[in-house]
Amino acid sequence: MTAEELADLVYEAERILRGDLYAVYSRDIATALVAHLNAAEDVASHVLAQLRTGEAKATTAEISQRLALVIGSNPSAGKGDAAVYGRMLAERVGAHEPTVGALEAACLRIMDTQTFLPSIAEVLTALKAEEAMQARWIVALARIPDARRGLLDAIAAEEQRTAERRTNVKRAMRWHLERGKDFPPRTVSEHDILAEVQAEMASDGVAPGSVPFVEGETWWQSVHVDG
Repeated sequence: MTAEELADLVYEAERILRGDLYAVYSRDIATALVAHLNAAEDVASHVLAQLRTGEAKATTAEISQRLALVIGSNPSAGKGDAAVYGRMLAERVGAHEPTVGALEAACLRIMDTQTFLPSIAEVLTALKAEEAMQARWIVALARIPDARRGLLDAIAAEEQRTAERRTNVKRAMRWHLERGKDFPPRTVSEHDILAEVQAEMASDGVAPGSVPFVEGETWWQSVHVDG
């Protein structure tokens, strides 16, 4: 996985954890994302080490070598103009003090995408963009363990809420059935709970409608009394 792909995993996890409007949360999505983050951890440590190595400032020799490749690989470079351009470009790039990683990435991007030699301003803009991007990646990759733990906590909390909701539905359903009152299931899960309640009542020897209904009593009150 690339640094960009790894960072995107972290950003997606953090959007979910922040509850962003357009972040889609479900237990399945969060669980799948945790699996991706688990698989990414070993790769991320290697990529992060490379990025941090690339934070070193490029030497004058490294700047000259990289820029010479950019100029020499472009067929539009004229001999006389290229010499002046190369000298001024090296001077301006050197004054910017680029990192090794940003210099390499910017030069590769220019060679891969530019048909003609870029202006000095374009090269400096590319360098700044690469430095900013790599800095963001470093911060993001360092947050992978926190993003993973956050998702696991969110999943556990959701499972707890689901279990509590199921318990409440089950209590309410049994309370109604014992008193001969309707509690029609509305979801697949509630149909399963109904079957479970009916089986438990049969096992306990409690027939539907066998418990007298007390006016004003609610299933919620009975929960607090029983609890």
